[in-house]
Amino acid sequence: MQDEKLARGLAREVLRKVKVLTRPEDGLIRSITADLTALYIGANGPTNVVSAGLALRDRFPVSAGFQASTHIIKHPIHKRVLVETMSPVVIPGGEQEWLACQATLFDVGRHELGVVETSGHIALSHHALARLFQRSNFAASQLAMLLDVTTNFTSPLVRVAVDSSCRPGHQVAIPFADGLLLGSIEADFHEEGQGPSFQTVTRSGIWPMTMLDCPHLISAQHRCTLKISIHTFVGAHDLFPNQCVIRDSLTAFGSHHQGAMRAIRTALFRGFPDPRMIQRFGAIADGLAPEGFDELAETMQNFFDTPEWHQQAEAHMRTERYVH
Repeated sequence: MQDEKLARGLAREVLRKVKVLTRPEDGLIRSITADLTALYIGANGPTNVVSAGLALRDRFPVSAGFQASTHIIKHPIHKRVLVETMSPVVIPGGEQEWLACQATLFDVGRHELGVVETSGHIALSHHALARLFQRSNFAASQLAMLLDVTTNFTSPLVRVAVDSSCRPGHQVAIPFADGLLLGSIEADFHEEGQGPSFQTVTRSGIWPMTMLDCPHLISAQHRCTLKISIHTFVGAHDLFPNQCVIRDSLTAFGSHHQGAMRAIRTALFRGFPDPRMIQRFGAIADGLAPEGFDELAETMQNFFDTPEWHQQAEAHMRTERYVH
């Protein structure tokens, strides 16, 4: 628990360090990618793909908010190792910076490297990060855990919004650090050349990038998808008793359906629902049953139906009208 001024400073320092590590010209991601592609361009690829995949995984420092896992695809002749990574990135905003999640899947083969670049479909505002420091025992070393939990909830929550035809602005809640991260579903208009994308690297060099079909698509014409924007965090001491019950229900949901939720995230990180990526990696069988989505939608909505939330929301709107 920190005072507000210190909490904002801690949040700024986290964002600063992430920007340094992810600089396109000399950041950690740039270095990792350059070293990996060097194994292929003008060469025969790694001698041992399993060793290369494990070495790649270990270069992503969890302490800095990165996360990487490996999956070995068995084949009688040709081995492949999938290295699924999540990297924190900072994106600008009109009034504040946002902490987002970039997902990169490296398909490490003997003579070809495949790279799928997608998004975690979530962004946390500087304000939300500061509130985490202020209202909980959150530390910068838990950044990887923060991205893991939020991206695990993101896909089911967005799927709920798509299935129920919720428009941008629909509120969402994600349990974390004994409290709740609060935000909303927002439209994300992709710019020209913005992912998801797929690219291969071989002895001949880096092949042209292929744009993939977008998940959570609400407008194919404008390549518009849905994402979650987290605006603030409410700590355990600020939740009312009935809201604590709802937080516990969401936490229990995440624990009970963890495998299914991770399967949904893995599919997105592999470039699904694009049929070319499904053909490349194979379908993922496990997923959340329809009743699971219904349970998540109902539990989340119960929080925003509490009288206390309506009072807080109305007080916030009155403050906004007064300030502006």
